[in-house]
Amino acid sequence: MITALLMSFAIAANEPDIKFSEQKTKAGLIEFQAPLNHHFNQESPNRITLKGEVGKLEFSDHIVKVQYPSETNMCQPVEARLFICDDKKTYCLERRKAYSCENGKWRAGNSKNYEGQKETAQASSVFEGFIVNDPVAAVKLANETKKPMLIDFFGIWCPPCNQLDEQVFSSPSFRKIADSFVLLKLDADKEVSWELKSKYKVTGYPTIIFADHKGEELNRIIGARERPEFLKTMAAVLANQAHSEPNLRKRADAGELRAAHDLGKLLLGREEYSEALTYLLKASQGWKKSDPGHDDLLEAQLGVASRAKDPDAKIQYVKLLKQALELQPKSKRALERSILVAQGAEETQGAEAARAYHLEVIRLAKERLKNAKLIQGTEWNRGDLYSVIAEQYESMGDAKASAQAYGQAAWEFGQLIKKAGLQADRERGHNLNRLYCLWKSGKQEQAHREYSRFEKLFPEEFTFYYQHARMMHEWGNPKEALELAKKAFQYSYGDNRLRVAALLAGVHLALDDKKSAESLLNEVMGQTSLPKDARIRTHRYYEKLKQLKAQIDAAQKL
Repeated sequence: MITALLMSFAIAANEPDIKFSEQKTKAGLIEFQAPLNHHFNQESPNRITLKGEVGKLEFSDHIVKVQYPSETNMCQPVEARLFICDDKKTYCLERRKAYSCENGKWRAGNSKNYEGQKETAQASSVFEGFIVNDPVAAVKLANETKKPMLIDFFGIWCPPCNQLDEQVFSSPSFRKIADSFVLLKLDADKEVSWELKSKYKVTGYPTIIFADHKGEELNRIIGARERPEFLKTMAAVLANQAHSEPNLRKRADAGELRAAHDLGKLLLGREEYSEALTYLLKASQGWKKSDPGHDDLLEAQLGVASRAKDPDAKIQYVKLLKQALELQPKSKRALERSILVAQGAEETQGAEAARAYHLEVIRLAKERLKNAKLIQGTEWNRGDLYSVIAEQYESMGDAKASAQAYGQAAWEFGQLIKKAGLQADRERGHNLNRLYCLWKSGKQEQAHREYSRFEKLFPEEFTFYYQHARMMHEWGNPKEALELAKKAFQYSYGDNRLRVAALLAGVHLALDDKKSAESLLNEVMGQTSLPKDARIRTHRYYEKLKQLKAQIDAAQKL
């Protein structure tokens, strides 16, 4: 998949042949002009480089200017990567142009489409019909057409996000029903996503928000889903467009128990646990003993307990999780709850005491491997289940069993690629997981070769460089990790730039280069803008950088 397209609008089936023009206005300054009735998309990862040096871009109307130091000899190879959109904002396409120096003169090459490494037709159709990183245009279109919205909060590093792209959004069956929606993709690592992430209380990815044409939430999907279930949810949204949050609240407050349950579930997805609990308790008045709503009520109670601040809160939370497992042993949430019990027991009781709980997680995961019905309608797949088993063995200190389970997980992710009918050597979603599991299984040499191959396929994307650098760092090869981490940092942006900066600083420290680590942290922290909503993960990544900086400062005082 060509993930650079994640930052642009959809490529139309018969895309127009649009090009940009350029002129060298003076030493060190190049000016690029969009064609008539088009403009450059400032939210996209535009980049112009001169001998590897990235130029500073200035946007004004339909013009982009790049300024280099005046002493720079402009008779040097230059590469431009710019995203051009039509002024009506119905599409946005990436264009690249290379400039060479021949006989002391600067010559421009031909403008071309971004083809990466000859992407497949399937890959190029993933974003067909989506507006990307332009919520204003999407909301305006929804208001004009009165269509509901499908908003995909994604990350290019996120395996289930890529799985949705490859197996759902690129399918003809999705595009058929998608005509009834306004489709919006928001890169979760970009500042442009902050406002709607805060509005819809989005904390994990992928999160798919379904909203009416006024922007009021109707439903959501968290994590990847199989295509039939995803399409079923879309159909249900179209059939129930009156079930927006304000309408449900009005009906629930008037005493309608069904509306109270639906509103409680919607609030659960937003992690607004206290209010969800209020409405689910109201709805429970009409439930029979076997009603599935009892599990939603339990989830709201657990959510409230998880937010408690007193010293014994964690212990009480673990106790409630155990009670929930006893009350709803066949819940589709049982595996997640069991994992939380094991983690909580390890934190509050120690590794030895938590052993029994890790074994219970393994039992539940194996049970789901034997009975696929137990994971229907969830985001779990067989590769995930073996990964969970591997993590439990890892927590118990059983390296051999953990490596075996990771090896099986890697194989299962490979099978999922085949099952989906995707190209095994190009698919991204499952391969991101598969290579990680190869690494954790002890097959670092094989993982190293495959990471290197994917880096050639996606040379201007941080994802594979980042994961590869992490492996080399943990594998005890800081010099190789440093070069890979630098590559990852070069192509990172937004929130993921903070993650990569933390890794790169850690590698510098492993090489006993405190000066470079501190300089990097100061630079990145100084350039970071924090969203007002503290729940947006930018704050967590920034806090990690602060902690690293504090460690360096403390070490220098010794």
